[in-house]
Amino acid sequence: MIAALAAAATLSAAQYRRIDAIVASVMRESGVPGLSLGIARNGSTLYLRGYGLRDAGRRRPADGFTIYAAGSIAKQFTAALVLQDVASGRLSLDRGAPTVRELLAQTTGDTWEYRNENYAALGALLERTDGAPYCSLAAQRIFVPLHLLSTSCNAPAPSWNVAVSRGPAQWIAPAAGGLWSNAPDLLRWLDELRDGRMVPRELYAEMTTSGRLDGGVPTNYGFGFFTATWYGYRVAFHDGLVDGYSCEDVLSLEDGLELALLSNAGSVDLTPLAKSVFAIADPPRDKNSYAVPNAPAENENRKVTAAVTAALQGPAYVSYGKLALLEFVERTVKGSTTFDRYRATFERAVLWVTVGYGPGDAIESLTVSP
Repeated sequence: MIAALAAAATLSAAQYRRIDAIVASVMRESGVPGLSLGIARNGSTLYLRGYGLRDAGRRRPADGFTIYAAGSIAKQFTAALVLQDVASGRLSLDRGAPTVRELLAQTTGDTWEYRNENYAALGALLERTDGAPYCSLAAQRIFVPLHLLSTSCNAPAPSWNVAVSRGPAQWIAPAAGGLWSNAPDLLRWLDELRDGRMVPRELYAEMTTSGRLDGGVPTNYGFGFFTATWYGYRVAFHDGLVDGYSCEDVLSLEDGLELALLSNAGSVDLTPLAKSVFAIADPPRDKNSYAVPNAPAENENRKVTAAVTAALQGPAYVSYGKLALLEFVERTVKGSTTFDRYRATFERAVLWVTVGYGPGDAIESLTVSP
């Protein structure tokens, strides 16, 4: 038992090589200049590394401590501040119109809809309730107590270890997505939150549990976290997409695995990379979460499958040989975009394929990784 626990607290050299290879592949295919990756379990850091350039113009490399705009990961911090006020009695989850619960869960209408405005409204509510600016509240109650020295509402000074991206950054309300952070800070944040040091455990459970609409339909969103099952593990995660930056943090609710990925490239879906790293660090309990091998899954979109099949049979993939099998694996929904993942078996390679599509099944993106 002791040996097993020790093994779980480390990664092997082979795992490091696999992680580095998949990161390099995604950066190359997605045009990511720089990326920082952190992996921890129950607060113990397993891996921390930077890849590529945090400042391409000056050829400055990224490292594990590089700071990036974290985008909508800020919603987790906002949710925690609100729940602290709920725990103290200053706010109630089920009062108001819309209610605090509806704002947190993104269900202010008759259905689930991801809206930054919901969390901007929560930031304004916090300021009225506590009599201080949102950024001051976040610093006093989260950043300073947890020693998150690289997390703030303001862009760090250029002399700091900060990632640079092309183009001017668009302003967004700090409560909805206006924070900066780095991998070590996000890992510590996830661990402190999981251990109940930020909000009471019963409220943390609500943060990381899918809400439900009338009729019991799951939203796959808690309070500031998307919820899903990755390879047999229940996870809570959130991406952060703002001008010039793409980030994601992930928490395994099963065994305390924590991931943080931050990059200085805009509009890059880092979920497939996060899931690949997750599967390397945690042996999958269920490699085919929803689909049955060699048979269509109940929730498979056959129209999308046909489109993916046609694309993989095109000239871009001829080097892999004939497509022998395409298996639907799982689905993630983010706002109005659905992401379906497949395992594609060719004569000479096996690839993961993630396709994003919107209303009417119009294909918006298709990414491929080993």
